[in-house]
Amino acid sequence: MHLHTVSTVRPDHILVSLYGEADVLTAPLLRQTFGTALRRAEHGYVVADLCGVDFMDRSGARPLVEADQILHRQSRRLWLACLHSHTDLILRSIRLDGYFPVLPVTVPVPRCQHFDPGWRPWTAESDGTGGADGAGRPLPRPSGDRDTW
Repeated sequence: MHLHTVSTVRPDHILVSLYGEADVLTAPLLRQTFGTALRRAEHGYVVADLCGVDFMDRSGARPLVEADQILHRQSRRLWLACLHSHTDLILRSIRLDGYFPVLPVTVPVPRCQHFDPGWRPWTAESDGTGGADGAGRPLPRPSGDRDTW
């Protein structure tokens, strides 16, 4: 079982991209990664990019749920990005479909970038103009009411 994570800091959110398998063996890495992301996000959003996830079971999903519970106490949520049929099937199989808010496809985040050891993470430009796409559009604001997601 192998998992690689890449965290990208943006002005209004942190994007945590996951590549590989999220299960009982990789759950400690997920907890550490999301713990760091929550501390660095301060009052911003945290987005989990699941495009590179090949496998996820309940043990691997638990750190995402735990991060969401911490964020929810602060009137924030853990957003998911890149839900294609494979990741949607994974979430449905562990009964978490509909639990997390999902970013609309109109929100510019790097999606489906396959992990390559030579790949450099997408980051915000130093001049503050946004990221690689030049768009600095903010994430949608959640209502804070978990039942409306």
